[in-house]
Amino acid sequence: MNSSTLFPDRSLPGTEWYGDWLRPQDLFYSCAAVVDNQHDRSFNITVVRPHAVGAYSAEELGLVQQLMPHLQSAFAIHRRLYRTQALLNASLAVLEDLPVGVVLLDERAAVMHASSRALRLMEQSQLMYRAADESLQATNAADQRWLQKAMRDCVATGLGKALHHGRASRFTGLAGQQLQVMVSPLPVHSSPYGERSAAMLLISDPALSIPSLQDLLRNLYRLTLAEAQLAQALINGWTLQEFAERQGLSIHTARSQFKSAAVKVGVGRQADFVRVLLTGPAMLRWRE
Repeated sequence: MNSSTLFPDRSLPGTEWYGDWLRPQDLFYSCAAVVDNQHDRSFNITVVRPHAVGAYSAEELGLVQQLMPHLQSAFAIHRRLYRTQALLNASLAVLEDLPVGVVLLDERAAVMHASSRALRLMEQSQLMYRAADESLQATNAADQRWLQKAMRDCVATGLGKALHHGRASRFTGLAGQQLQVMVSPLPVHSSPYGERSAAMLLISDPALSIPSLQDLLRNLYRLTLAEAQLAQALINGWTLQEFAERQGLSIHTARSQFKSAAVKVGVGRQADFVRVLLTGPAMLRWRE
């Protein structure tokens, strides 16, 4: 569309639009096209020029028409890239919220991404480290041999060259430090730029007790304070008897609290109760 067909040229000088914006910039004629229009927003391109140049010719309008498919393709690509970036940010945020450290490895077993928890666990334990060449190394010789082989095996599986289901081991330091390490293959998606994830490491501290989830459990499952305290105790490995003794309750009262909490969670057995809590959304939000 162009201004001459939308509004008479002879009447334009009498408008506020002309007096306030066009004339101060020595502009008169405009040509516009809607590149994309979705939902509550649109992306438009507008070309403006002075009165002395004259109105847009049919040939010039045709050039804009020829340009439109290219602009629309560019805009569609931009939207896909923006969506991909949004999904990437959300995915990395989920990794950061997991109660274990996560390291993603490429096809060379080099680090593509390491969550802050993974880096913190490695630094605190001094049992593993991320080298300058982006490789993962273990400080203990036996752990180093295990780690390198496990990563090679899982990367090979991710690339379709072998079949390994993953491996797990516990690293132990001379001062009693411990890390639980699991290496697992990932399905590989081809990339024209050569960057492909092939395996991941899950790193956790086996000595770390789970911090309080009481507020989260109360909000998620509508548990009472007493029920949330019981749930926290069971997650940390206590028995009902141990919880009752430490809280100064009878075992009958503890069992009654458990039955009420289990109904709210939607399970009946204690094992299912703990499993649901440990695999539920609360575990994505706890902090050390």
